[in-house]
Amino acid sequence: MSICVRLWRGEWKKNGEDEWHFDPDDDDFGLRAMIKDDETYETLEAMVRRRYSLRPSTPVVLTFRLPTWMLSPLGHKTPPTTITRTEDLCVLLNVRTSLSDQALLVTAGPKCVVEYEFLCRTSFTIGSTTYVVDNTQNEASRAEYESK
Repeated sequence: MSICVRLWRGEWKKNGEDEWHFDPDDDDFGLRAMIKDDETYETLEAMVRRRYSLRPSTPVVLTFRLPTWMLSPLGHKTPPTTITRTEDLCVLLNVRTSLSDQALLVTAGPKCVVEYEFLCRTSFTIGSTTYVVDNTQNEASRAEYESK
């Protein structure tokens, strides 16, 4: 069995109320893709890299958002689900919604990926540098990051 997803490229943003919103690239019209139940993260990432002509060294984050009715009690304050391994992909494959296509949201490029990881408050690695995020960051940390 497989599911049809739509690939969208863009960036995750948070508004002043800490609600997550995906801002798709204006040039991306999406692409329908079939994902099989036995799909691995590696093959999915390779498909995304081919679709968007991304080099192996280009940072990429694959995410999806659960349907709105599954986001309670926090609603859109619930962060998107990040796919980093095959086990995470199983969650996407098992979420069935009859009202709309499931979207696989692609964030690519160093700046966009770092911004997403910063908003998620998760530790991340770019190249050989690892950034540890321990929830003590504040707007001053963000200003310092943006000044570089």
